[in-house]
Amino acid sequence: MKKIVLLSLMTIVLVCCKQGNTTNQDAIDSITSVSADTVPESDEAQYGGLNEIRFANFDDKDWLDNDYIRALRKYLDDYNAGKEENEILDQYKDKTKGQFVIGNAEPFIMGGMFIQFIFIDSPSDMFSAWVYSYVDEDAGKVTGYSVREISLATDDSGFTKEEILELMEEHPELKLW
Repeated sequence: MKKIVLLSLMTIVLVCCKQGNTTNQDAIDSITSVSADTVPESDEAQYGGLNEIRFANFDDKDWLDNDYIRALRKYLDDYNAGKEENEILDQYKDKTKGQFVIGNAEPFIMGGMFIQFIFIDSPSDMFSAWVYSYVDEDAGKVTGYSVREISLATDDSGFTKEEILELMEEHPELKLW
């Protein structure tokens, strides 16, 4: 199974451009694919099978636009509407109301997807989320999603709102959620 690890596409592109060491395309080209055979055997045996089902048909575009991200957006909307409770997010509630952009999305060893994201109106803060997906093994398909955890990953993402918007203009595959 081919897995793309988008280790902070925005970070790589933006940092490289800020430093002037490379062009945007060089930074994008430096993002590498990782094959399933690079996953340690113990992790592959325990978690790889279901993640292979979860991400079997993902292509490059799917890592920035997928149902895991939609489930995260719905969860945040429900949280801000008072339909979901989350003590961890309560201290950041004023920051979680706007749109966000994906910084990193990759398979999570415990199942589902690990997502790092930045709210456009609070660009210095990077949040992390674990979005689990339920799998019908017999049918070989995902049947639902659940946001299991959200937390502040770092309060210094290194981005400004203007830099994020500029990057999004240069790379239309990035979008606001």
